Amino acid sequence: MGNCREEGLISVIIPAYNAQTYIRQALESVSAQSYPHFEVIVVDDGSTDATASKVRRAMLADSRIRLVQKPNGGLADARNFGVENASGKWVTFLDSDDCLYHEALSILISAANNTGCEIVIGGISRTRNPYRSGHIRTSVMPAEKAVEMTLYQKDGMEPSACGKLYRRGILARESFCKGTWYEDLDLFYRVYLSVDRIAVTKEPVYFYRRNPDGFLSTFKHERLDVLKVTERMERYIAERIPKLLSAAKDRRMSANFNMLGLLSLQLNATDNAEVSESCLSLIRSHRNSRLLNPKVRLKNKLGVLASYCGSGVLKYMLRKAYSERPKVITFGFEDVDDACLALGAKLEHTGFIPDVIVGIKRGGAYIASEMAKLFPDAMLFEVELNRRRGTKMKQQLGKVLKFLPLFLLDRLRILESRLLNGGKSDCKCDVKLPEKLTELRDVNILVVDDAVDSGVTLRNTLESIESHIPDVKICSAAVTVTTASPIMKPDYYVYDNLTLIRFPWSIDWRE
Repeated sequence: MGNCREEGLISVIIPAYNAQTYIRQALESVSAQSYPHFEVIVVDDGSTDATASKVRRAMLADSRIRLVQKPNGGLADARNFGVENASGKWVTFLDSDDCLYHEALSILISAANNTGCEIVIGGISRTRNPYRSGHIRTSVMPAEKAVEMTLYQKDGMEPSACGKLYRRGILARESFCKGTWYEDLDLFYRVYLSVDRIAVTKEPVYFYRRNPDGFLSTFKHERLDVLKVTERMERYIAERIPKLLSAAKDRRMSANFNMLGLLSLQLNATDNAEVSESCLSLIRSHRNSRLLNPKVRLKNKLGVLASYCGSGVLKYMLRKAYSERPKVITFGFEDVDDACLALGAKLEHTGFIPDVIVGIKRGGAYIASEMAKLFPDAMLFEVELNRRRGTKMKQQLGKVLKFLPLFLLDRLRILESRLLNGGKSDCKCDVKLPEKLTELRDVNILVVDDAVDSGVTLRNTLESIESHIPDVKICSAAVTVTTASPIMKPDYYVYDNLTLIRFPWSIDWRE
């Protein structure tokens, strides 16, 4: 790599709205970059939480971080505002709940300098420690080819504004459309088609964090905006690059399949009947050419085949495809730490400040130690319960589980959740409270655990604390609730029974 100063300053733009949970980690990931010539512009888009104060603390440690504030205008407006305030030759975007890998800026700027391209597409990964080839390969493709591959959703090409490097002048000419929820999908093709060539590297540069509260994690009426975005895209491409029209039609049909499926799951289906009918009409008008196009992905072709069987069959299949099912995810310690940050943010939002944090052994003890970092003035205790039959049985099973394939372990996890949900165990178990804990009076206590299954453990712990400590105010929290109707539910949790978590201390956990 040549002289870094000659290669130019990179402006890292971070739009932030009520981003207090993860903003510190996002900023730390930029400050730790191996490429030193950057500025960070955090656009506080009218946050009402502690986002600004956390950014200001980070500014004391790294003078390259700047905070600019504006009234809330949405993500697209915040991105534009960041570009307007940028002074770098290059621009990249980082969402406030994600991170950059250590070599990200170095990889992106090297690709730009080595190829002479004004846009570089980097790899986006959803794992903490992604596989790295050891040799960074960069290819160059015509801009039209990059648009086509992204529209067909091929080879990992994503329209996300993040994980990419742009020459700043490009974004000054082609800006995000204010008020658009799918602002990156709306922009990418216009930006790509403004240049001749684009550099692409598969090397991971961007860590996309799993966020259960994210925009794409839940259905909101604003998500229907994608129908207008893809219609506008099809019209734009038809007028300027007709040979890409088939790809644009396919992407628009994907959006209509997606929204029709999500709408079919809503309780008040009649409220969106007109939109659903519009989706069906669009699918019918586009479907004939999709089956014969070898570039169309299998998922769309299956949807087309279902549509020939009538709207009832298609909606039924989409409901099945889009209905939420339990899934099992494996957490590393860093993922657990993220969940603890999310729990801490929920508590901060309510104003509950614990004087004492009590962790239920075994997994709850680790959660408690992490929560204590967020509330450093709180005293930390652990409580232990007498082992129940189910716990002892699990430990015996652990000797066998380590030999089973992961997909089978996942099914066993889901089966366990269903069995726990079907039975209403109401057993009592002894709770061993530390003597120093029982001596406290008139305190706020936060009781934490990694997972609440039947709720028996949590209930017994809370009852024991209340019976031994007068004038106590208790709040409870857990990373996940694994059943739909536990005997006692924690006051705060991050995941529900549709997301079952395999923790690092679980008997079936594997790296």
